[in-house]
This record gives sequence, structure tokens and C-alpha cells, in this order.
Amino acid sequence: MRYDVILFDLDGTLLGLDMEVFLPAYFQHIGKWVSTRGMDPGPFLDHLVASTEAMLQSEDPERKNKDVFLEHFLPSLPGLDQEGTVDLFDRFYEEAFPDLRSLSSPIPEAVEVVRALRGAGCRLVLATNPVFPRRAIDHRLRWAGLDLEDFEHITSYENSFHCKPRLQYYRDLVDLSGVSPGSALMVGNDPWEDMIAGELGMDTFLVDGYVVVRPEEVAFPPTYQGSLSDVVSVAVGSR
Repeated sequence: MRYDVILFDLDGTLLGLDMEVFLPAYFQHIGKWVSTRGMDPGPFLDHLVASTEAMLQSEDPERKNKDVFLEHFLPSLPGLDQEGTVDLFDRFYEEAFPDLRSLSSPIPEAVEVVRALRGAGCRLVLATNPVFPRRAIDHRLRWAGLDLEDFEHITSYENSFHCKPRLQYYRDLVDLSGVSPGSALMVGNDPWEDMIAGELGMDTFLVDGYVVVRPEEVAFPPTYQGSLSDVVSVAVGSR
């Protein structure tokens, strides 16, 4: 195999999902949901966005993304303690988040590619931007028709210390996998958040279909570009 480990983005890569459509619907949905529980959705959503931005900006290697989020979110909404907040989000992701499935579509090649790579002995990591809890990621994986066991590691806000596009996010993953950047391949649809892994010394593969449009100054050239199916020949070819 050409690479010791292959990292996959999720949304727009293994799952047909346009974040420019999904995120506004997500915020609207969670706003309506908390309003049925007696909360003002306006301030709630403002603090949710601000706390998410705090995660994206954090460079603290000692605080996981979840801790950063809660430290910013809790003081903003009096009456919510940490246990209550975690329970609130857990219930949303179990009860209401699945309603958003209609905004996604499975990519048939995703299952075929993952099965082919696993069959070839490839180690796979799901390198989705860890701003969501694991429950939300598990749902989206199932929407894609994939199994949680397909990946040896899945990034989420509970287990990650950095977010894309920070290089430390990718450095953490290759360190966790016990490999060098040069023996890892990052597969994604974002010329900035995913392809920036090349700056660490990783090879990168930009998947056609849901490519995120970025200004040229924040778009990193991929090592490879093509269909998701093309990843197999790239990944298992001889060095």
C-alpha cells in the first residue's frame, strides 16, 4: 500500500451534504427545539455560534474542544449548568437531529471505496471537523451507509484539541496513528480545511462533486484530484 493511514473528511466527501444549506437549517432546527423547552432561541443561537467560533480559534493543547465550548457557552446562559447543558444537547441529537437527514444524500461510491480500502488492509481515520459531538457524527455516518467500525478513530469535539484548518489538528492525528505525515493521505472536498494537510507533509486528495469554493489565497493545491472512486487506485498503488 502507498500509505500507512488514510484520513477521510465526512461531509461532502463520504456523505452528500452541502454545509451552506445544512448549517442554516441546523441552526433553525435547534432554535425551534429549544424554544419548545422555554428558552429564547435568539440568545441561545448567538451563544452557540460564538462558542463554536471559540473552538475553531483555540490553540490550547491542554483543553479539548468540548471543554472550550462549554467554558464559553455556560456563562452566557444563566440557569444552565454543565450537566444540564450536556443533557440538553444529547437529547437534541437523539430526538431532533435525525430530522435533518433529508438534507443529505448517500454517495454510493463511499461504501464501495471504504470496503475496498479495508479489504486491502488500509487503516482508515474519519477526520471530520470536530465541532460536533460524537452523537451527531455517528448519525451522519449512518446516513452515508457506513459503519462506525470502518474507522479506527473518529474525531469529535469530545476527543480533539484542535479544529480544521489548524495544522495541529492533522499533526495530532498522525501522532495518534503512529505514522509520519509522509505516509498519510488526507481525502476531502475543501481546498482549505482539508488540503492544508499538505503543508504538514501529507499527500492530499481533493474529491470532485462537492468541492467547497474558496478564494485562491486560501486554496491549497492537492496532490491528487478526482472522483471518490479514484482514491482506491491512489491509495493502494505501489510506492
